[in-house]
Amino acid sequence: MLGELDGLPPVCLFATSAEVLADDSLSLARQLGLIGIPITSVMFPDLLHDWPVMDPQRQETAIFFEIVKTFARQSLGLIA
Repeated sequence: MLGELDGLPPVCLFATSAEVLADDSLSLARQLGLIGIPITSVMFPDLLHDWPVMDPQRQETAIFFEIVKTFARQSLGLIA
């Protein structure tokens, strides 16, 4: 990643192993972690990009929304 990452808020990052940018997502997550930015990073296997929108009935979509909900609550200080 070429941009400045210091000072970012906590990041929630999702990707799938089938995406062209899967390696970049892993690299970004690693870099954020190395500089101490709180990171929630999830790599789902073999799904299309934007699967929560394109296939909302998938089990992975329910998991995605649970992770987002927990991340948002933690980021807002609503849960420890």
